Amino acid sequence: GAFSFDNVLTGAGTLNASNNGQAFNFGSGVGADFAGTANLTNNTFALSGDNTTALTRATLEVGAGNVTTVGDGDQQVGGLTINGGKMLFNATAPQQVVATSLITAGALEINHTGTVRVNVPTPFNPALPDTPNTTNLLKQDEENVSVQLVRSSNVTGSGGAIKLVDQNDQVISAAREVDVSQNGNTVAKATYDYRLTSSSLNDGLYVNYGLKQLDLQAGQTLTLAQDTGATGVSADMSAKITGTGNLAIDARDDLVSLSNDTNDYTGETSVNTGTLQAGSDNALGQTSKLNLADTTTFDLNGKTQTLGALNGAMGSTLNVNSGTLNLSNGGTSAGALTGAGQLNVNGGTLDVQGANSGLSAATAIANGANATLNNAAGLGNGTIADEGSLTLDGVIGTLQNKLTGTGQVLVQNVSDLKLDADNSGFNGEFAIDTNSSLTALVQGSLGNAHVQNDGNLVLDTATNWQLVNIVQGAGNLTKNGVGSVTLGSDVAYTGTTQVNNGTLLFGSDASPMTLASQQVNIASGAQFGGIGGVAGSIDNAGTLLAGANSTVAQTFTVGGNLNNNGRVTLGGSTAGNTLDIKGDLSGNGQFAMNTQIGALSGDLIKVGGDTSGQHQLLVADSGREPVSADGKLTLVETHGGSGSFNLAGGYVDAGAFRYTLNQEGANWVLSTPSAQVPPTPDPTPAPTSTPTAAPKPADLSKGANAAVAAQTASASLWNAQMNALVKRLGELRMGKDEGGIWTRAIGKRFEVSENSSRAYDQNINGMEIGADKAIMLDGAKLYLGGMVGSAHSNANFGEGATGEVDSKFGGLYATYLHDSGVYVDTVTKYSRFDNKVKTPTNSGKQVKGSYNTNGVGVDVEVGKHIELKDGWFVEPQLEITATKTEGGRYTASNGLKVKADDLDSLQSRMGGLVGRSIVMDNGMKVQPYVKASYVTEHGGDSSVKVNGIKLEAKLPGNRTEVGLGGVMQLTENSKISVDAEYAKGSGIEQPFGVTLGYRYLW
Repeated sequence: GAFSFDNVLTGAGTLNASNNGQAFNFGSGVGADFAGTANLTNNTFALSGDNTTALTRATLEVGAGNVTTVGDGDQQVGGLTINGGKMLFNATAPQQVVATSLITAGALEINHTGTVRVNVPTPFNPALPDTPNTTNLLKQDEENVSVQLVRSSNVTGSGGAIKLVDQNDQVISAAREVDVSQNGNTVAKATYDYRLTSSSLNDGLYVNYGLKQLDLQAGQTLTLAQDTGATGVSADMSAKITGTGNLAIDARDDLVSLSNDTNDYTGETSVNTGTLQAGSDNALGQTSKLNLADTTTFDLNGKTQTLGALNGAMGSTLNVNSGTLNLSNGGTSAGALTGAGQLNVNGGTLDVQGANSGLSAATAIANGANATLNNAAGLGNGTIADEGSLTLDGVIGTLQNKLTGTGQVLVQNVSDLKLDADNSGFNGEFAIDTNSSLTALVQGSLGNAHVQNDGNLVLDTATNWQLVNIVQGAGNLTKNGVGSVTLGSDVAYTGTTQVNNGTLLFGSDASPMTLASQQVNIASGAQFGGIGGVAGSIDNAGTLLAGANSTVAQTFTVGGNLNNNGRVTLGGSTAGNTLDIKGDLSGNGQFAMNTQIGALSGDLIKVGGDTSGQHQLLVADSGREPVSADGKLTLVETHGGSGSFNLAGGYVDAGAFRYTLNQEGANWVLSTPSAQVPPTPDPTPAPTSTPTAAPKPADLSKGANAAVAAQTASASLWNAQMNALVKRLGELRMGKDEGGIWTRAIGKRFEVSENSSRAYDQNINGMEIGADKAIMLDGAKLYLGGMVGSAHSNANFGEGATGEVDSKFGGLYATYLHDSGVYVDTVTKYSRFDNKVKTPTNSGKQVKGSYNTNGVGVDVEVGKHIELKDGWFVEPQLEITATKTEGGRYTASNGLKVKADDLDSLQSRMGGLVGRSIVMDNGMKVQPYVKASYVTEHGGDSSVKVNGIKLEAKLPGNRTEVGLGGVMQLTENSKISVDAEYAKGSGIEQPFGVTLGYRYLW
């Protein structure tokens, strides 16, 4: 029923009102602040009173089915649009000058259809004015103006498509027909009648008697050319143009417009000069073709137009200009396409030549239609909705348009096309011919389309994504860019796969696949692989990931030959993978293999054809040795040939021992030297007994060697901390020494030859501080004191294996000095060792182990200071050092288990020193000396169990020490000492040993 809107209404939006032919009204509560559009359809409306007030700033749109009655007086509104509806004015035509019910509108739009009703006398027998056929046709449509219905200073359109009826809804008519002749031919028939116009002043809506229709004659062409300087309505044709003839525009350097949206002529439209502008929808009727000459323009001007075909010459411009252009039968565009809006190719083929960077309009290609481009920017940068076919013919460049639809994209005639947009809404097909290339630059470039690849499909990306498209054909696939692309299971092309950069993967644990490609080429630095295999051959200069990222053992099949000059990585993190090469193996590359040597399980390379070249196997070290006595693991099975295999690094470490690669027939087997196999005791011991292995040091794994060497290195650090009296306290007889505080720093280097372990180097440095007090005895002194300190050892066990020991210690000492020169020095120490061992694997990883141990030691030194002439003296010495170092226990990060016995050391040193006491001019003394000793190790034997296998750990043997040093009295209460020595013996050399000391007397 009738509806009254009485809410306060503001804003600039659109109010849509439709109530089934009933009355619609605004109430007084609406106010006058609404600045939007009131779109009325299928109802009635009275433009007066509160209704007019509500529209003071707003636009009234008289839509289809609406009937608006204009009240008497001047109804002032923000705007008026007649768009399919009907308006009733209280006006009498043609006598009245201004309607009794007048509208004043800020803006008036009259370029659509509609109906206007006015009154005429009864009976209606008007005196007809002369036809204005002597003036320019473009002016004849607004001549003989009578009653004004709407007043506006901003008018769009000329009103030619609005029907004028009388109070009985009958068309007001008193028509005359006149022939239009040009160049001696009747090109059209002109009809003059009552109609509506915006007048020559373009200032409102009027009733007039003027040119109402032009009927273009078959086979003829009507040319419209405005008078010189004419613009606006004087250059606009608002009369209806009909007929089967042709229309030509000769606008020179200016513009001619057509503004009747009931035009329905079917001939061709030719713009010979200047610009043709659409002043309404369907301004060009049903024209079969639009011909644009060089330098001419067609401006769609935001309107909707259907053309049979487009024929745009080079140098012409078609400006969509926010409108919608429909092409029923394609055509040719050799000129420029510009503007926003919508371009619809509904049939035929539209041949677009050159780039149109100024075109932002969206393009729709209907089913059965085609758009052909010879430049990637032919359709600008707007979205292309392809339900037909888009042909890129000889195009080299990047298509930046977003693609949607289910149609076809043809890449042909040596095209090299790149896709840079997200085409995830495209579900059609890309077809690449044999000489063309299509490059996807982003993940959604190919959308969900089928790819028929008979040329070259290029995936060029710096990011990681998955190709979900069906890819078929005999063409090639090329991977560029540093990113990674995973091929989906629907990839079935048979051409060459070229991986130039980044990573190309396929298959999964759940869905292994065989890539149908007959040849795969992997460039240096690139990676290719997956789970399943390749039907053809592989030429690898980069990395082949056979079974990449798999969590279970896989078989990767190469249906042809493998020429490997790069690296092949078998499987993921699980051993037991198989690389099955049906053809020949050649090249000089590397194979990285997973093994579980402890379980005699590993990857396998099978070669069905001949083997040539020199191949390297990279087998990861293991913390466990094989469980079986023969310890063999087959890594390569071949059918013969001149090829050979070797291990990276020459060996593999497994548990306590190292393994080598040996050829057995046509196969290559990982096995141990026989000396490494633990002997079977006779008789067989009880289950709790541990067999003892006696391998050569060279046969030990890096982990076992480091464990043995670390045992002896800890003892070497321990012994270095003990040392002789003179190194610790200097010369106690110098000056009046009744006790004091002292400190010393030590630095030593040991180079230990191969013994129970391989040779190693050890650097030791440390610092200790102590204090003592002298007790006077009869003819002697007894010093009682204590010390604390720390030391650090850094050992290089070879092959990148290292060990570190940090020691914190404390101790007590007693030193007896007799006036006869006899002395006895005793030291007792406790030390806490923090041990770290690091060994590299042949795959570049680091194996770590750490443990803490304790140690105790006792040192007794006896000697006699014998004075000679002139300050010279000799001092024979005998020293016994006994230490006990707790054995370490640890499990390395690779599972290697180490359990060391305690290490007992008993060393004796026999030697002495010769020196001279020198009194300086200031009364202070200097005592330089030289020394020599022989050190004998009486113990030092222990063992280390590595994974339960007992290995010997022996301290270095006997050695000779030589050195020199001195003590200097700085003041009565302070003195410094320095001692340097060199030692060499059985299996050990000490290139240097330096001790610096300082003592301050109480």
